[in-house]
Amino acid sequence: MIVTERLWMRPLCVADAEFVLRLTKEPAFIENIGDKRLRHKKDAETFLTRGVWTNQPIPGYGQFLVLRKEGDIPVGVCGLLYREMLHITDVGFAFHSDYWGHGYASEAAKAVLLYGQQQLGIEEIFGLTGRENLRSIRVLESLGMRFFREVFLGFQEAVLLYGYPKEPTSL
Repeated sequence: MIVTERLWMRPLCVADAEFVLRLTKEPAFIENIGDKRLRHKKDAETFLTRGVWTNQPIPGYGQFLVLRKEGDIPVGVCGLLYREMLHITDVGFAFHSDYWGHGYASEAAKAVLLYGQQQLGIEEIFGLTGRENLRSIRVLESLGMRFFREVFLGFQEAVLLYGYPKEPTSL
């Protein structure tokens, strides 16, 4: 479990299917992340059992359910995903539009980055987002990440790769 000032996070489980279904059916989610083709609760249960959010090749990776401490209300997901095609660790996040504009994405992503660095020993963590996803770009920049380059994940359009600037090793 990861805890911040206003949030707490735990690994996703099948019991979270209704929230995951609501989140992934949102137009902004489909536009910015993609259509997971979850139409019914059973689809979400299968996704949570077999999908990439909960079945990562590295222990400790995967999406966490992000809950507001006040009322234990699920507001989004945030976690670490190993992007095999790029051989990188990606901090991934998605929040229900009802909870945009409260700083939850930045708060959760910062905590997940610390978890990855301190608990899992990950040296480099990146962020991936679409060109038009200005909210996610702002979150990544609020974490201190900067645009590196465009990359391709399979047959999708190019996405933007963000990371931390490296200190020059020589002048």
